[in-house]
Amino acid sequence: MGDNGGGQTSFNVTGFDNTNTHDDEDEVELNAEQVLSGLKTAWLNERFAPDLLESKDDLVKCLLDQVNSMAEKLDRTSANSALKEEQSLRIEMHRLEIQRIRYLISSYLRLRLKKIQKHALHLMQEHAARSDDAYIKFSPEELAFTEAYCDLVKKQLSSQVLDRLPGNMAVIDWTRVPTVPNLDHYVFVKVNVAQNQVMIDDTDPEEGVLDLSEDTQYLLKFRNIAPLVESGALSLV
Repeated sequence: MGDNGGGQTSFNVTGFDNTNTHDDEDEVELNAEQVLSGLKTAWLNERFAPDLLESKDDLVKCLLDQVNSMAEKLDRTSANSALKEEQSLRIEMHRLEIQRIRYLISSYLRLRLKKIQKHALHLMQEHAARSDDAYIKFSPEELAFTEAYCDLVKKQLSSQVLDRLPGNMAVIDWTRVPTVPNLDHYVFVKVNVAQNQVMIDDTDPEEGVLDLSEDTQYLLKFRNIAPLVESGALSLV
């Protein structure tokens, strides 16, 4: 994070291009407005997607660092008893903006936590089965939470149910227990980058393709466009 000399705060965000290749962890320098816009998009995508999306932990940490720094500066400035009324009003407006950003961050994290708790066992099985070059959906903190949460669920089910059953019945196939996200759920999407020959109907490979024009909106099955949402080519609305 730094200042570009024109009063515009900038951030170094790792992997912000959000492609699925992740061959290298390139850093992209973004200003504060771009970081905030990126998190707004991530919040909307997470809100409307039936499955857990890739974590935007870098954006969250960048914004938290910035708003905490801003809040400290405002506190120091407001302690000056010689402030004019106009300056005090400007400080309060900045504080409202900080509260708005903090709400956005907490809402985004709550959305993800709700999905994690609902599909924890499935998400951990998916995480364990992923290939080495596949991206990780979780932030480090989310992964630690999910692992602990799954352990608690299994221990609770064992102590309250399985341990009270006859030996031949006290066995459970954990791969068949999890609730699975409904990837066939239909979502509204906005096209950020034009796409050709997008498969929208798996049952008809020849006719079930569509060219998506830039700045248009469609109602499509999430399963078919999930990679395009992750890459940023499409946004959920």
